[in-house]
Amino acid sequence: MIARAYKYELIQIPRSVDSCSPRALMSTNADSADLQQLVRALFDDARGKFDPIHDVAAANADRAPLEREAAVVNLVTEAVNAYAALKLSYIRRRQNQLVPIHRLPFEILSSVFQFAERGIDTRESTSQFLSDISSVSHLWRQIVLDTPRLWTRLFLLPATIASTFLSRSKHAPLHVHYDSRLPQRLDLPSYLELVSPQLHRWKSCKLHGLSIEKHGSFLQAPAPNLEVLELTANPRLMPTDQLGGFDPFVGSTPRLHELTLDAIYIPFTNAIYTGLSKLSLSHINFANPDSLNQLIRVLGASPRIEVFQLQKLTFSFTIAEVAPSVSVSSAVQLPHLRFLKMVPHNDSHWAYRYILSHIITPPSLQFDLRTFLRSGDDLSEVLPPWSDSPNLPRLSQTQTLSFANRPETSYDDQALEIRSFESGDLVASCYLTGSDLVQGTLSSLGQLFPMPFLEHVTFTSICTDGEPGAVFAFANFLARHPTIKSISFTKCPEEFIEVLAHTPAQQLCPSLTKLSVTSCDIGVPSLTKIVESRAVSGGSGRSSPDGGATCLEHLDVHRCPRITRESVLLLDKYMAVGST
Repeated sequence: MIARAYKYELIQIPRSVDSCSPRALMSTNADSADLQQLVRALFDDARGKFDPIHDVAAANADRAPLEREAAVVNLVTEAVNAYAALKLSYIRRRQNQLVPIHRLPFEILSSVFQFAERGIDTRESTSQFLSDISSVSHLWRQIVLDTPRLWTRLFLLPATIASTFLSRSKHAPLHVHYDSRLPQRLDLPSYLELVSPQLHRWKSCKLHGLSIEKHGSFLQAPAPNLEVLELTANPRLMPTDQLGGFDPFVGSTPRLHELTLDAIYIPFTNAIYTGLSKLSLSHINFANPDSLNQLIRVLGASPRIEVFQLQKLTFSFTIAEVAPSVSVSSAVQLPHLRFLKMVPHNDSHWAYRYILSHIITPPSLQFDLRTFLRSGDDLSEVLPPWSDSPNLPRLSQTQTLSFANRPETSYDDQALEIRSFESGDLVASCYLTGSDLVQGTLSSLGQLFPMPFLEHVTFTSICTDGEPGAVFAFANFLARHPTIKSISFTKCPEEFIEVLAHTPAQQLCPSLTKLSVTSCDIGVPSLTKIVESRAVSGGSGRSSPDGGATCLEHLDVHRCPRITRESVLLLDKYMAVGST
């Protein structure tokens, strides 16, 4: 190749690059004369080295010299262009090296790329990200190729690219992710056939759409580096513990600490349940009456567990069939548990209550309960009775409690969400569906567990239609919590708010100082009655007319259709009133 045969040093042209053009370089001044001399030398040298064997054959002998000269010009042009391209590439690389980010040590740039790669959405492929950063510069491409951990996430890849990832990842731990709900380049058997030979390198494995019968054989080797395992089958094909279960990785997962099984049954006697920090079980049917005690023993084998979730488990036996076990005679201490989520199946409340009664959680726990309540049921269907050593001690620390009807988030007629807070931190979230929810929950709160620090309560979109005992249950709830200082109603019925009026027979919430009413269908007489009965005439004060309770000091009224601005101004003589 003539581009490699000729290496000439370019003559320094004393003009700026911006002012030069090919025509200007070929002008008749002294500098251009030097350039023309260089070009002539290039052509002369090219003619001397031109291989006669490859001389140009011309139909007309007179045209042969011209054809040969044209070939020489083409070769010189190719050589100059190739040299210029190499020179420009070198210059641009040097320019990149002068950019501040290229002065960082390679290790830092590699770490930056790895942090960026971890932030990619799991629904996207890593290959596009790696392609993008590799095209920035030669240095970045080299760093990407020399960083095996950038090639470890095997997700949404065709077979050829997946093989490239496996090769470039070298000996780094692998992240094996497959989600059948997303468009895939490979079917699951082909994917597992590709990655299972590297099972000893797996660090995380998340397989959605797994069939034990079709794919279980790919998971029958030790996984010494596996830390996270999520296996999900079809929830409609709920497995049962009577079928023997699944024994993945021949029981050898010494580093596993996060386990999620959805419609996948692994016997509780399996060593895979040891030393976990997270355990999530969903859509499994248990027919063995000893399964509850086995589950509690599993928790005892993972004393450092931080996340525990049970969702839609069914138990085809009764509490009477559960034999007392010596090993679970006392509750299991879970001092590191920070999140507990329970979603009982409609007929399995008793089993979840049994589990709760056999564990003791720390005061820092966040509890999430989602369940269905039939008419006449209350939270005691799921929560164990309070004791001197409570299983859920943080519930009693509740300072703020919110009730909200959320019909838009459920296909059921009613959906009630209850949330409790301590110093602004969420303590518990309870999402209930069913019937008679307001009465069922209010009648049990304050009895199942005490809330001696409760000060703030909010009610949103509460509906009492079809619940004749709801208002009575609400009044009893307030009576059990005399520490309440503020109440907020949004889109609530008038009969709910009316119970706050002090009468000789009933004086609820003696510590109430602030009341907020927003978008409620309440009339002026009812609101006036509440205000007059809870305030000293002529202005706010610290004591009520009877000298026993704290006076209401602040009233907010917003967007209530039956309350006019003029009527609100009349109440201003009793206390500070805000309105819109």
